[in-house]
Amino acid sequence: MNAPAGMVAPMDAPSTLLREISRWSRRYAWHDRPGDLLVGVSGGVDSVVLLHALVRAGLRPHVLHVHHGLRSAADDEEALVRRLCRSLDLEVKVVRAPTAPPTGRQAWARAIRHAAFAECAQRHALSFVLVAHHADDQLETQILHLERGTGLAGLAGMPASRPLSADGAGPKLVRPLLDVPRSMVLDTAREWGLEWAEDASNQDLSYRRNAIRSELAAMTPEDLTAFRDAGLRVASRVRRLRRAVCRGLDSGRALPDADLAPWPRAVQELIVLEWLALAAPGLPRRSALARRILRLGDGQPGRRVRLGEVEIWRERGSWTLRPTAPAA
Repeated sequence: MNAPAGMVAPMDAPSTLLREISRWSRRYAWHDRPGDLLVGVSGGVDSVVLLHALVRAGLRPHVLHVHHGLRSAADDEEALVRRLCRSLDLEVKVVRAPTAPPTGRQAWARAIRHAAFAECAQRHALSFVLVAHHADDQLETQILHLERGTGLAGLAGMPASRPLSADGAGPKLVRPLLDVPRSMVLDTAREWGLEWAEDASNQDLSYRRNAIRSELAAMTPEDLTAFRDAGLRVASRVRRLRRAVCRGLDSGRALPDADLAPWPRAVQELIVLEWLALAAPGLPRRSALARRILRLGDGQPGRRVRLGEVEIWRERGSWTLRPTAPAA
């Protein structure tokens, strides 16, 4: 467990964080129904600060803690969350995950959490599910996506709000701290004298996100702030570009030259990847694949690329995606 560090935080850290909560509350009228929220609390500093901020803002959220059973400290984390909720006079639901698979545990844990969010929100007829991702998490996510080769959605990072379910029904997932840097979250925790759990797995640099976090921590505060702010600006601009691309695509099946011609080659690759995400979600979203498709435009109409269950055809004025014919 990590107790308060005894440092004096800047006075504007808690007030800035509370202003973010108030901004979201005004947007969705949370104060008109202060119990219409579900917040995921792991016991880490981010979610502990989020929960305290919601309560200090006059809201009364439901609390969900998922016990993944992946670490020896999982029982201690559950106990901490239960103590925290008792001190705030809040009810907490604890979900114990089944046995984890031998590989892909991070994706598995995320799926378990989201399923638990959906079930709990539905049971209590709640409209909003809140999680504590902050601006540094957003920057790490953008870097991960860049390393893997990403489309516009990856560069845009995590949305501040979106439907929790893929079909758009049910509660909305909201990240109210997404514009708040990690340093401000920590300063607020110390200012308020909070207790939180330190996840030892965050020190495991075999996880690429942890390695990126370590590299960012080595930057000067000024450089990190500039880098983070640049990432936020990129995310905002790319989201606007992505909306324009989605409006311009012909139901996700045909990609007209007119949608590509105004952009440099690097942006064309991102638009192609976005088109593939809409038209054929099962295809890998890799820059090499986008370049391969764009090279069709250098030859005569009628050229094609076969990709698993679909084919990309180069026709006059557009690229077209079609299901492949069954093999003879």
